[in-house]
Amino acid sequence: PTNDPNGRQPSEEDLRQIRMASRVGKTEIPSTESTANKTPSNKPYSSAELFFNKKNENNFTTAQDTFKSEKYNYSIVIPENFHRKQTNGKHIDFCFNNDAFCTIVSNISQKMTVDPPINEALLVSYEQSLKQMNPTLEFLKSSIIIIDNNNIMVSLQRDKNKGIWLNSIEYYFYHNNEVYIITASAPEEKFSEYETIFLKTINSFKFN
Repeated sequence: PTNDPNGRQPSEEDLRQIRMASRVGKTEIPSTESTANKTPSNKPYSSAELFFNKKNENNFTTAQDTFKSEKYNYSIVIPENFHRKQTNGKHIDFCFNNDAFCTIVSNISQKMTVDPPINEALLVSYEQSLKQMNPTLEFLKSSIIIIDNNNIMVSLQRDKNKGIWLNSIEYYFYHNNEVYIITASAPEEKFSEYETIFLKTINSFKFN
């Protein structure tokens, strides 16, 4: 993730539109049908500016700490009331959670020489393969955004985990020789309460 290519900080109206577009059940996300069954669109994901506009970092007023990855040389803000959780996952570099069952996690793995470029074909294939492994998974919204000539897959997902329906923001990109998947999840009924925190946390992600 890098700076907004237009160098523009979102206005209050931009932020309002972003919140509306990413809220489940609103008309901006009218269908739970996977894009695998639809013609891929090149329309940028509506939250792209807030995801990647570094100028917004200084407006993060609920930060309690910053996680700095020694292995991958990046940092990300840990939001207030979230705590780092130790995990044994092979590819998990960080995991933050809170008492409301919200989680922010990074999954980083070595990029294979056969990894395809991030494009609409990969987006469709990615959705299909995940749904085959997990039939309850729904892609509510997904798209390719382009930041500084780097393609990034961004999606809004819905899934059931241990009897709880979760909504998640996920983005998938390559950096150097690694594949990064960063996901922020909340129980469905709490997602609108945490979506801005998730977006600002993801926006704080930067390589050092």
